[in-house]
Amino acid sequence: MIPNCLTLLRLILTLPIIFCLARADYFAALLLFIFASVTDVLDGFLARRFQWSSRLGAQLDPIADKCLLVSLYLTLYYLDYISLVLVTVVVGRDVLILAGSMFYRYRFGPFHVQPSRMGKLCTLCQVLLVWALLMELALSGWVVPSHWLPYSVEFLSISVLLVTLFSGIQYLYLWGSKLLERQARSHHE
Repeated sequence: MIPNCLTLLRLILTLPIIFCLARADYFAALLLFIFASVTDVLDGFLARRFQWSSRLGAQLDPIADKCLLVSLYLTLYYLDYISLVLVTVVVGRDVLILAGSMFYRYRFGPFHVQPSRMGKLCTLCQVLLVWALLMELALSGWVVPSHWLPYSVEFLSISVLLVTLFSGIQYLYLWGSKLLERQARSHHE
């Protein structure tokens, strides 16, 4: 299906974007990241509009998103463009969600979590920060002044930090309440 191909393309684009960042080819990294972002929006639109959703796509889409974002955040930290605190919170939240879902699956069986609004806002803020950073890096040598970009990056960094923390707390609450509910049911049986 077309949405699955777009998701795979986004996953594949992770390495070229990191390669461009490592070579300080920020303009190419920006263009590739914009293209990857468009594939994310397009695959979601096609899946909803034409009911081209599949089980594989539902599992692959968040993996592609997280692979791209976590890889970029780690690379941007390594290149000293974002702080250790920010990358720890972003990566830590995703590790927490993955560990929680694996534990629940191992202990109780499958459990499907719908992305929350806070989770979607978290992803949006993370994407916008990468866009702003890449734009700042790509446009820094141009004659056209881009004075607003550093302020945008600073504002978005704080936003990502706060929204990611709140989203992580929300997932902790969700997993904790599901575990308590499951344990209460098993005691009554």
